[in-house]
Amino acid sequence: MPHPLPSAGPPDWRSQGRTSHTTKPTRPVLLCLLCVLSSLVDLTTACPPTCFCNATDVDCSGRGLLSMPALTHLPVSARTLLLPNNHLSSLGPGSFANLTSLERLDLSNNHLSSLGPGSFAHLTSLERLHLSNNHLSSLGPGSFANLTSLKRLDLSNNDLSSLGPGSFANLTSLERLDLSNNHLSSLGPGSFANLTSLERLDLSNNYLDNLPPALFKDLGNLSDLTLHNNSLRALDRDLFQGLVGLRKLDVSLNGLSDIPLGLLDELQGLTWLSVAGNRLHALERAAFEPLANLQSLQLGANPWECDCNLRDFKHWMEWLLYRGGKVDGVECTLPKDLRGRDIRGVPVEMFNYCLQLDDENRGGGGTRSGGKEGSSPPCGRTTGSGAPTSESEVPPAGDLVPVPDCVRRRYQPVSVRRAIGTVVIAGVVCGIVCIMMVGAAAYGCIYASLMAKYQRELKKRQPLMGDGEGDADPEDKQISSVA
Repeated sequence: MPHPLPSAGPPDWRSQGRTSHTTKPTRPVLLCLLCVLSSLVDLTTACPPTCFCNATDVDCSGRGLLSMPALTHLPVSARTLLLPNNHLSSLGPGSFANLTSLERLDLSNNHLSSLGPGSFAHLTSLERLHLSNNHLSSLGPGSFANLTSLKRLDLSNNDLSSLGPGSFANLTSLERLDLSNNHLSSLGPGSFANLTSLERLDLSNNYLDNLPPALFKDLGNLSDLTLHNNSLRALDRDLFQGLVGLRKLDVSLNGLSDIPLGLLDELQGLTWLSVAGNRLHALERAAFEPLANLQSLQLGANPWECDCNLRDFKHWMEWLLYRGGKVDGVECTLPKDLRGRDIRGVPVEMFNYCLQLDDENRGGGGTRSGGKEGSSPPCGRTTGSGAPTSESEVPPAGDLVPVPDCVRRRYQPVSVRRAIGTVVIAGVVCGIVCIMMVGAAAYGCIYASLMAKYQRELKKRQPLMGDGEGDADPEDKQISSVA
């Protein structure tokens, strides 16, 4: 006979209360844990098998990849994608289709030889793109399409030989562009069009031998330009047109033999300049006088000829040192008696003969400036119609032609013009001091003459004092003799 089932009594209200009290707060915690676990499962399943992933970064560096891994299921929250030190040779049009929030992409140290149009078209949030140490030989017009947020682009150590017009046309937010260590031999007029936000441009260690006029005219915000170690033999006087914000310019290690007048006129904010390692024998003072804010000038490793052609520039260099600027060593190669000496230590008196040569040249030629017949006109510009314009006038932005055989008016920066007033004030003070010295000398002469007159009067009175002693009483004389 089966045992009777125990009767179901009423539930214990105390145990029920304890159960309900302990289960209620655990429900949201369990839900949170489930959400985290599900997200981790989704992330691990979306991450390529050869990569390491977390919530924002995907690291596939140094994995020996021959082709792009599957990135279609990566989370939208990914901000960084690292693919350096692999063997990637090409990029498909949709390789980064779903990574619309990506901010940094590193493809350096691969074997990329070209960039197809639209390779980065979906990366509208990308800010940094590293493509250094690849084999890129050319850039098409659409290589960087839609990268309107890009701020840094590194293309160094590639095989680029030229830049077509519009290669960077869409990069209106770009701030830094590195094109160093390539094979660039020439640049077209529109190579850097629309890069209005660019601040730093590195073109060092290339083979550039000729740069067109106004190449950087759209780069109004550029502050640092490096042309170090190229093959430049000459620079057009309008090359740096529009670079009003430039602060640092490096044209060292080229083959420059001259700095033309007008080349540095718009660079009045320049603080650092290097022309070291060129073929410069002498420099025109007027070419450097617009650089009123220059603080450091690199002139070393040039074959300087310390003769009359360098005299005026030496004076300007001393002015730069006087106001706190820095100049490296300027070692003379000629003449022989000055070889190896720094021109800063050569006395100014050794250049006095240059003044005599100037006077002889002016007197013999009969072409002194000042409005006489045969004198050259001041430098200005002429329009296409041939009508000359003065330096102060601004002709229309048409076809401007420089006037040949002109005499350039010396530019005087504000500090030099103020120095003239300082010299005038110093002269007035010196004049006052001289007048005071003359007055003191006159006073001394008058005092000396009065003292001499007094001594003469004193000598005249001494005989009279002697006669008074002769009229003394005889008894006094006798007493004195007995004593």
